Amino acid sequence: MPKLVEHLTRGVDWITAVETMSAAGVTQFVEVGPGKVLTGLIKRIAPEAEGFATDEQAAEGRLAVPPFLTASPAGATS
Repeated sequence: MPKLVEHLTRGVDWITAVETMSAAGVTQFVEVGPGKVLTGLIKRIAPEAEGFATDEQAAEGRLAVPPFLTASPAGATS
């Protein structure tokens, strides 16, 4: 339980988290929740990364699905 409390009450080192994920080869990020604040921060930290916000204001009916989540895997047939 102490770890859970720690994770809920302490700040997040977002810069280090994004840099670590980028260094590990992550190139696409999905922000789940209202707005696009984290997506903007990701672009500032890792300009080469793609960021997608599920609460895209321009999306019809909102709650957009990032294009790479709807694409069929290579070689897949429907």
